[in-house]
Amino acid sequence: MKRAYALVAVAFVLSFIIHFPLASLPLLSVFKYSDVVGILTSRVLKPTQTTWELNGTIPAVYIEMKTIDPCSTPYKDYFFEYPVISASVFYTATCLGGLAAKTLTSHGEAYLSYALLFFYVIISMILGVVFFVSVYAFKRLLELTGADAKLIYFFVLSPSVVVYTIYNFDIIAVALMLAGVYFFIRGKPWLTGLMFGLSIPVKVIPVAVAYTVFLFLLKRRNLKELASYTVGGIVGALPILLHIIAGSSLSEIYRYVGSWYCENCLYVWVLPDLYSPIHRILFLVLGSATAVVLAVYVTKSSELSFYRAALASVCAVTVFNYINPPQFFLYILPLALLVAKQVKTPEALLLITADWLNAAFIGVFMWETPFIAAYPGSIAQSMFFVRNALLVLLLLLPAFQRRPTSSPPF
Repeated sequence: MKRAYALVAVAFVLSFIIHFPLASLPLLSVFKYSDVVGILTSRVLKPTQTTWELNGTIPAVYIEMKTIDPCSTPYKDYFFEYPVISASVFYTATCLGGLAAKTLTSHGEAYLSYALLFFYVIISMILGVVFFVSVYAFKRLLELTGADAKLIYFFVLSPSVVVYTIYNFDIIAVALMLAGVYFFIRGKPWLTGLMFGLSIPVKVIPVAVAYTVFLFLLKRRNLKELASYTVGGIVGALPILLHIIAGSSLSEIYRYVGSWYCENCLYVWVLPDLYSPIHRILFLVLGSATAVVLAVYVTKSSELSFYRAALASVCAVTVFNYINPPQFFLYILPLALLVAKQVKTPEALLLITADWLNAAFIGVFMWETPFIAAYPGSIAQSMFFVRNALLVLLLLLPAFQRRPTSSPPF
């Protein structure tokens, strides 16, 4: 396993280089974009712009460089659409990066470049440490479930992991999700709830797995475990209260997310209007239906493994979502690998193919330009559609296979 941990460093360095904001490598420039840098440059390190008419007809823009407060606060000083732990990580990197840049210069383009550089290094280090934690948690899960140890390499060197680790805050939520699953299998409901509770102030996707855990605990009819799990979840989610201290409004964030366009969603192939409210309605209907079906299946069937149920939950809130950015694949990957259990299986083959399509997506999206790539019929959306179809097929594969005489609980 030492080799796996060494490869974590390789994957981290590759991700760092791909998204490095101050330079572009040939052939990799289309992968340069990252959400964390995009937020920084559009909302924090944003110089003042003054527009006037040149010669009466040609508009021109004068960029006035000015000293910028490096420790401006998310929610209060600028809009931030992610929950409070994500905001805290972003604030830490922004503030420390800006203060470090001020030791060198405090004015002009040089300050912006230094602040961007230090921010990127700091947030990359934070995400890199969390990535290592997620790999460790996944390794322990492989050991507990008796899966092929080589699957660790499919996780560490996944092209989607390389592209999307230093991209957004999802790797933090993934690490907490995997920790929650680990403690669940170890029979520690309070710690399970704590990990999933902590994931909520990062990203809400792990709630799907938390719901699956709840169903399996409910099936055991052990009220003590259910109570311990619930209390742990409440304690873990307490950082949400920091929104009140920060002067932010959760309703404002939800309104922003609720008004977002149909990002890589399946429904755009039927309803090309990216802002149609029907996309959100379809997600609510299909997501709720999946939750009900899963609840019935878990309570009535003895053949459904926890990992397959958890994978179905995550796929339901990503594949069926009207917002389905490519970094959401990070939640799917480890669970799908645990479902596959072996390297040479149909599940693994489907997953690897979907992984490469998912990783290549952002590059093709930027190459086509967002004005084209967001719409059905584009190369990017066609790739994403195939990727989604492969994930659905992965879930349905057991229906076409011979059922085992017995099924392990995990």
